[in-house]
This record gives sequence, structure tokens and C-alpha cells, in this order.
Amino acid sequence: SAQTALGSAETVGEAAEQLSLAIREISRHVAQAAAVATRGVEHSEHSRTSILGLAESVAGIGAIASSIREIA
Repeated sequence: SAQTALGSAETVGEAAEQLSLAIREISRHVAQAAAVATRGVEHSEHSRTSILGLAESVAGIGAIASSIREIA
């Protein structure tokens, strides 16, 4: 009947709206996860740069220590 068809159409409409809301929420979470991943990569690059700088400092200290041993 027309009443049943109308009820089914309303149910489908409500389900579509709920699905749309769920998709928007998932999209928001995906965007947040991407932002966190980007920050993680940035921190990783910063850490890598710091470690390389420390390695260069250690090499310099080692060269100075060798020079001191040679003099002594």
C-alpha cells in the first residue's frame, strides 16, 4: 500500500541520514589520524637531525681526544 511505501521511504531516508553522519564522523577521525601521523613524521625528522648533530659532535670530541693523546 501507499502507507507502507511511505513508511519504507522514511525508514530509508533516516538510514541514509545516519549513514551520512557516520561517514562524516569517520572522515573526521581519518583527518585527525593523518594529522597525528604527520606530526609523528615531523618529530621523527627532528630527532634524526638532532641525532646526526650529536654524532658529529661525538666525532669532533673523538678527534680532539686523539689529538690530546698524541700530544701527551
